[in-house]
Amino acid sequence: MHRGEAFRLGWKDVKENIIHLKTEKSKYRKDTFLPILAELKKILQTGPIGDETFICGKNGNKPVKESFGTVFYTTCAQASIKNQLMV
Repeated sequence: MHRGEAFRLGWKDVKENIIHLKTEKSKYRKDTFLPILAELKKILQTGPIGDETFICGKNGNKPVKESFGTVFYTTCAQASIKNQLMV
């Protein structure tokens, strides 16, 4: 999943506990279906999440996609989560 795809996900993309994701950068646009497991559903229901998207800024506002990337990588580094994309 790309940053922009994760960034724009919200309840509007969920039907019957399945997330319908339209790929952003695939050569051939693909539809992907991801189940929402009980633990994730509970987290999303208790929030905080934005009005339009699951990911939101401190005030509940939709953050800028580029700032989300910065926060994501900073948080991963603080949690000592590393992969080949975070070099």
